[in-house]
Amino acid sequence: MDTKITFYDSSKGICSFYDNAVTNYNIQNINSAFYIDDNTLIGYKSDGSQNKIVRITISTNTVEPLVDVKEIHSRIIYNPGLNAFYYVDYSKLYKYDLTSSNVIELSDCNIKANSSFDSFYVSEDEQRIIYLKQEKSSFNIVLKILSDGTEELLADNSCQFTMSEDGMHLVYQKSGSENFTIYVLNLNNNTVESKIKCNTSSNGLAISDNGDKIVYTSHESGWFYENGKDLIHVFDANNNEDNVVYKSESSATIKILHCK
Repeated sequence: MDTKITFYDSSKGICSFYDNAVTNYNIQNINSAFYIDDNTLIGYKSDGSQNKIVRITISTNTVEPLVDVKEIHSRIIYNPGLNAFYYVDYSKLYKYDLTSSNVIELSDCNIKANSSFDSFYVSEDEQRIIYLKQEKSSFNIVLKILSDGTEELLADNSCQFTMSEDGMHLVYQKSGSENFTIYVLNLNNNTVESKIKCNTSSNGLAISDNGDKIVYTSHESGWFYENGKDLIHVFDANNNEDNVVYKSESSATIKILHCK
């Protein structure tokens, strides 16, 4: 398998899975919602009284505080072209410029924390966001145009999503009432290209850089509150094959960070 998966396992810390081998970097106590590249990680860290977004250099195991936050439910989305990342704090969308260290509020988009973590996406031109919007007792995936505030429904009754690097493939999971099925939606033509059956809510979703591999987790027993192992699946969209590539040592520990 040529897909490299970086994830957080609470029993091991940050890990990398590649070529059927797991490397443990022994970096602990990092919240699971973060972006990672080969040697740099941006994530949430809490000491119990204060929450911060921090930058971690894996090779040296150093932690550098970047900005204080109130909530740590949000994903962190990195924009390599701008050398900046986006996060949500108390329903407001912010950009942190890694070059200047400036924090800019982009929108009060009313993103609320759900049972796992907030999913959102910001277009390269920062004119469109896609996010989970609460509608009564469910969450819908909504496209919002920031210039005029107009919104378009992309998928209903969902619990999380992630986007491909080019912003053209939306990978999302339905809620428990619809059996946690994972869908791959092509935003070029609004057609569903793949459906993946999953019997539990995934801890996280990831898509490879070229969009042909979908990574997600499931629980061995089928229910996260029961004893069992967490499993990392890789779904190959080219041939619709779904394989388990990694099993955790303890339950409810795996969070997907990045795959390529």
